[in-house]
Amino acid sequence: MNGGADLTPLLSFLLQRGLTISRREPFEKTLFSRISGKEGKVRFLALFSSYTFRIFLRDVISMRRGIRPERFGLFIEKEVVERYLDEAVALGLLEKKGDETFDFPHDEITDIGDTFEFHLCQTLRKMGYPATWGVKFDAVSSGGDFDLVGLAGTSLFYIEAKTSPPKHIEKNEIVSFLERTKALKPDLAIFLNDTHLRMKDKLVPLMEESLEEASGEPHRMERVEREIFTLRGRLFVTNTKRDAGVNLRVCFNRFFEERWKESMPFLK
Repeated sequence: MNGGADLTPLLSFLLQRGLTISRREPFEKTLFSRISGKEGKVRFLALFSSYTFRIFLRDVISMRRGIRPERFGLFIEKEVVERYLDEAVALGLLEKKGDETFDFPHDEITDIGDTFEFHLCQTLRKMGYPATWGVKFDAVSSGGDFDLVGLAGTSLFYIEAKTSPPKHIEKNEIVSFLERTKALKPDLAIFLNDTHLRMKDKLVPLMEESLEEASGEPHRMERVEREIFTLRGRLFVTNTKRDAGVNLRVCFNRFFEERWKESMPFLK
């Protein structure tokens, strides 16, 4: 699935910068790859767009065996859990074992990270941005892969997508994001956390601290709106409250605005 976007401009742009992709889009690692039939795939994408359903899937993968409705946390209402369990069985993501007990049979899938990256990539392509996900480059020694890479106009962007709640995201992950940003040298970089919690409580302070240690001088991120923060319209921290696509659009718009101000300062 490419969401209607032509990736030729992105791949050509990367090649012009001497960046050769050694691997991208490990589709077999996604839950989507376990869905059969067009109707089922469409249904799964619709469900996965819901933050509540993504939390449900995280719990499912964490429990794996002997899954029962009462084992889910208080965040999701019991009726919703029961509906999601039925949906997951119909999609082939769960096996029902009787007595309202379910098993997750896909042992090779350990989290929803790759599925979330795939989902974000589809979102970006529908928004008109050529993008790819799960990228490894031959000549970039940054450790790990680049979650999402794409073009906004002629500007290269890099998105780090985290599905763990903020309390489980540590400083070393922020540092790794900055190191990958430095290695790739994109025009803008976005650290996106799939949560509805506040960025100012932990992730923004961690980002500011990591930036100061990397540069030797203090940096303070400003709030663009709601839970979207930026440093000079080039680096962003945001969550998925409202909608990931909406928040990403705000980031891109702020980037374009700052770039325009730099190119035409006489029209400020």
